[in-house]
Amino acid sequence: MAVYIGLMVMALSGYAFGANKSEKTRKHYVIVLFFAITLVAMLRSDQIGIDLSHYYNKYYPIFRDTSWNKLQTVTMSGDWELGFCAFCKLIGYISTDTQCFVIFTSIFTIVPYALFIYKNSDDVVFSTTFFLGYHVYMMSINVIRQAMAVGIILIGLEALKKKKYFRFILYVLFATLFHTSAVIALLLLLCDKLTFKKHTFYLLAIVTVIFSVGYKAVFERLLNISSLSDLYGIYSSTGAGDSGGYITFHTLGMFLIALLIFIYCYLVFKNEVRWVRPYEIGKSCERKVVISKNKIILKRISSSKKIYWSESMLMYTTYLAVLFRFSAFIINVTARFALYFIPFLMIAYPHACSKIQDKNTRFIFKVAVMVATLVFFLFIGYTRAGKMWGTVPYQFFWSV
Repeated sequence: MAVYIGLMVMALSGYAFGANKSEKTRKHYVIVLFFAITLVAMLRSDQIGIDLSHYYNKYYPIFRDTSWNKLQTVTMSGDWELGFCAFCKLIGYISTDTQCFVIFTSIFTIVPYALFIYKNSDDVVFSTTFFLGYHVYMMSINVIRQAMAVGIILIGLEALKKKKYFRFILYVLFATLFHTSAVIALLLLLCDKLTFKKHTFYLLAIVTVIFSVGYKAVFERLLNISSLSDLYGIYSSTGAGDSGGYITFHTLGMFLIALLIFIYCYLVFKNEVRWVRPYEIGKSCERKVVISKNKIILKRISSSKKIYWSESMLMYTTYLAVLFRFSAFIINVTARFALYFIPFLMIAYPHACSKIQDKNTRFIFKVAVMVATLVFFLFIGYTRAGKMWGTVPYQFFWSV
């Protein structure tokens, strides 16, 4: 756990060094922190992460010498997606040593978060701290296939931000080749089109009640469909940890922190306003008249056209993060859908805090969520992370 705490201390130190004061300091902070975070993931033993130690390090060396038309037969269940299998075969040509797999998957699962935070967060320190403290990091280095799918979606969000919906759909389809759950990211299209109004909060409360009553029955009916049963039927027979729902400090903590952020954003946002993390989508030219030595010169100057995430988008995505974390109380495995929406928790809350004019009030609200996240980070890290994800205690690959 000491390694993870060290990363957390590094992340928090950004406030002491003024990481958010300029674009330059923001960029340097994200580069340094995520280099360290990625390096720790790359240098971990192939025994760190239950999925890694039980499955990936067992099957990965086989892919290189398996013919392309039989890649999905490598695993006993044959349920690994074709894109991920192809990825394993390609990097297998570099080396069949599992550490090669660990290095490449670490890059592809973590670097997209760095890009997303840098391009979208009003407070890169909070977002990075939340990434570590909410245990997105520990989950990502365990559920590797899905984490890679999330990484592809995070990169694809830049297309969605520019309203290039067809391109974003292509990203989603590509992500499903690594984990079929990525199809849920299509909901982001709906989130981007809908407007969140004051009464929407109450409608979503009703949706949540209906969801809690009928969700398990709907999920079980879906598993009766043969194509879905082939993909997810395994979860119907592996016990409460997957197909059942349960309330623990972990599931309750993740739900309550997400709910706190959602409610706070609802109270702060005025949804007709577009928020302030810009993305340049092109340059247009204007002409400026310059008088020099009695001559009129037309000087071309460039200006950038910029677009923003809407606060409606942030509200709907944070709600979906809450909803799918809530689903852990009913069917635990579907709580993993939240991974596609949790990144918006990282950016929605700092934006909401930035809209508070009073510095003391803003400080209190920011510290409240930060403290809750840190308590969750330490408690789950010491008591549950080893059992749930196999990420504690940490080991470097050369120490095994």
